[in-house]
Amino acid sequence: MKLHITPKAVFYVLVAIGIGVGAWYWHFVRTPEYLIKKQIHAIAEDVNKAPGETNTVMGFKMVAFLNRLANHVDVSVHGIPIEGGFSGDELGSHVSRGRMFADMIYLKPVEIYVTLLDDTHATAECELIARATSKEGSYHLDEVYHLRLSLELDSAKHWVFTGFHESKFMER
Repeated sequence: MKLHITPKAVFYVLVAIGIGVGAWYWHFVRTPEYLIKKQIHAIAEDVNKAPGETNTVMGFKMVAFLNRLANHVDVSVHGIPIEGGFSGDELGSHVSRGRMFADMIYLKPVEIYVTLLDDTHATAECELIARATSKEGSYHLDEVYHLRLSLELDSAKHWVFTGFHESKFMER
């Protein structure tokens, strides 16, 4: 008996394998912890600024930054000239102004520990490398921050930030 494999049969097998891999990825890889870590890396990238960045790039990054914030956000981190509770738009305005005075901003989360409080709230302890220089070169920042980030799941099922606070948990 000779086995005859048609191109149509190969196509159906490949589709079935693709669906299986997709379902595995969706179920096992896209956990809340994974999605929160992804949001932390993404918001750091939104704030990052390369020398010579254009206004168009800045505009796209600020829109993405605002989409990652809740309606109300608390901020309490040393070395940052703003502190307290802000609307997401107000905090975005402060960040945008700060980016205009900087020549380079580099934020990189290096250690992230996520704790789910319930189905819609989480905290993340994060070690963040922060480097920045002003356009005139009069200001230079090179620090490691230990942050406690608060997040909640919004109505569109995206994790958004509700707080940025200094953390004593990760300090050595």
